Amino acid sequence: IVEGDDDIWKSSNLGTSWIKVNDNYDQIANNGNALFISSDANNSLYIIEKDEDIWRSDNLALNWTKVNGTDFNKNNVDVAGAAVLQNKIYLADKNSDIWTSNNRGISWLLVKDDYNGNESNNIVTMTNDDNNLYIVEKDDNIWQSSNLGISWTKVNTNYDGVLNTSNNASLMTSDYFNNLYIIEKDEDIYRSDNQGISWTEVNVTDFNQANGDVIDIRSDLSYWA
Repeated sequence: IVEGDDDIWKSSNLGTSWIKVNDNYDQIANNGNALFISSDANNSLYIIEKDEDIWRSDNLALNWTKVNGTDFNKNNVDVAGAAVLQNKIYLADKNSDIWTSNNRGISWLLVKDDYNGNESNNIVTMTNDDNNLYIVEKDDNIWQSSNLGISWTKVNTNYDGVLNTSNNASLMTSDYFNNLYIIEKDEDIYRSDNQGISWTEVNVTDFNQANGDVIDIRSDLSYWA
């Protein structure tokens, strides 16, 4: 977990207990610039900042290095989602552009300019399963790419089947079995067992008993904070 004060916490027992492994990853006082944290298949960790700088740790978050020297997407607005597929990091920015890095965050390639054909710029978040990338939008549309972000198909136009519930999706992830999950702002949970084509509400009420919004999600067999 990365906090707003740039502290990094780690759990090695599935979230039961936590230790602080770094108290200021970028060595800048009161920065609070971290936006996303992710990892690759080599267990390197990446932090994507609000200014689009990329930091990497190769020793379980003890030390961090800024691996790109400047705004990775050339002033192309904030990152809206991050995913890792086939050991490459993929980032979606708020202009609906998809980026990837072939050299562990040092340089970045524009994979797709405007993945949804100028339909909208309303990405909520991005995730992946073993073979595909997915994006959920504020209008409840689900998009899928099966060729590493090069082209995208809208696989669902209203995942929860309820009209006028836009802006309710908050986060999306997949589990070990390639099931997809959407966590909503009211803490309801939807699951898809067929790559985002159809969705079922799998809890009947707020899963954390009105204990506040979910702010991040990672999946081994699904853990939420």
